[in-house]
Amino acid sequence: MIKKLKNLMQGVRNKKETKAMSATTPTKARVTIDYPQAGEVVTAPSYSIRIAAIEAAKVEVFIDGGILAAWQPCRFSADYWWYDWSGYLPGKHRIKVQAHTEDGRIVTCQPRLLVASTPNGN
Repeated sequence: MIKKLKNLMQGVRNKKETKAMSATTPTKARVTIDYPQAGEVVTAPSYSIRIAAIEAAKVEVFIDGGILAAWQPCRFSADYWWYDWSGYLPGKHRIKVQAHTEDGRIVTCQPRLLVASTPNGN
């Protein structure tokens, strides 16, 4: 009986240790820009940027060379994060994204370069 009780207590201790380890072990959170593709020329008056993010609680986008001056929140829909971009100027732009995990980490990926053009090619 005492041996069974010791084995039972050891099992409980092992479960607690495993749970504590999983709580502190970093997850495989990651983020990528799906669209626009690298070097893509955007000609529409607005464009929805699609971002894939695993284990993200929040995703933000920053676009330099445009009217944005700070990180902007993305919306979650259909298993992706989206940013509806409009009012951009013609020329080259760099998109940066960052995903925030539940445990407070910030995950980034390589910036994406694209070219914005007006419908008439400017």
